[in-house]
Amino acid sequence: MTSGFALTYLALQAHLQTNMPELVWIDQDLGQLETGYQRPAVSFPAVLIDFDSVQYKNLSQWVQWVDFNISIRLAFAPFDSANNHAPTASKEHALEYYEIEERLYKALAGFTANDTIQPLVRVAAATERREDTYRVRHIIFTTASEDATAQLPINMTAAQLQVASEINNL
Repeated sequence: MTSGFALTYLALQAHLQTNMPELVWIDQDLGQLETGYQRPAVSFPAVLIDFDSVQYKNLSQWVQWVDFNISIRLAFAPFDSANNHAPTASKEHALEYYEIEERLYKALAGFTANDTIQPLVRVAAATERREDTYRVRHIIFTTASEDATAQLPINMTAAQLQVASEINNL
């Protein structure tokens, strides 16, 4: 496997499995939580990972700098109530998702995926407004990497370089 996103995803998944055993499900975000009122096909707490807002900048011949966001959706089944009349134990259980989110942030802050990406930096977090009873926090990390997968060989002839340049400009 050579795709930068695939390798980054696998590194994130392995890192979270090792450092956050309380996460029961770690997967790509393929819309598993958008099931209407049916129970989503995940186990909770769940982390769903996607790559958003990808921007490319050319550095040299087919070498690019890639700035991108890593979207983490942290999902929970409903917990106990945290209202002012709830017993203390119920409140603590109801608010556990805040603790898990904090541990997730600590686990990912500065993570570098085997030095193939820049250290992760958290840039945003929000609660998704949903019609079902699931609690979903959307946390965005930003990072960057260099992509040289299409880099031209150094020993290309001038004619080969001209043809490659014309193809690239199509």
